[in-house]
Amino acid sequence: MNKYLIAGTGKQVRQKIQFRDSLSRERISIVVTVYNIESYLPRCLETISKQTYQNLEIILVDDGSKDSSSSICDEFAKEDHRAKVIHQQNAGLKHSTRKKTS
Repeated sequence: MNKYLIAGTGKQVRQKIQFRDSLSRERISIVVTVYNIESYLPRCLETISKQTYQNLEIILVDDGSKDSSSSICDEFAKEDHRAKVIHQQNAGLKHSTRKKTS
């Protein structure tokens, strides 16, 4: 755990610590639209998984890939409990980014 020295009055210090603590509990969703990107996908997923912020939800929307991108997504989701994969027929970027999860 990192320790920080926060300069300011006692009240300002408490407010900054409360803000930092509340932010660390917030869940951040990362949506990755996937369509035939097998050569780039492993590095992308590796980069996301190595983030220091751990309260992540990783949503991979496979938009009907015809290469091995779909199976790469499935394997990643098996290894990282934060990841969810949505497989759909090719609908384009606009529709893929609007896909909702339950």
